[in-house]
Amino acid sequence: MPTWRSADARATVKVIAGSALGVTGGVQTRIPITYLDVQLAGDAELALSVDPAQAACVYVFDGALQIGAQRRTASDGNL
Repeated sequence: MPTWRSADARATVKVIAGSALGVTGGVQTRIPITYLDVQLAGDAELALSVDPAQAACVYVFDGALQIGAQRRTASDGNL
């Protein structure tokens, strides 16, 4: 699977569909979609931009993180 890793190896992004961080996923879609599997270690930070014409959705499998300019907190099981 096409993957991006940060220089310090604290952030890993598997690009399933669409493109992000200069990496293009292998899944072809009929509609514009970006589907990522993101893993962050501890206090790692990652900035991803979202096309204003699209919506973003984040599901947290394990841990907690802050999202967006408002730094909203999401944790295990939150969507």
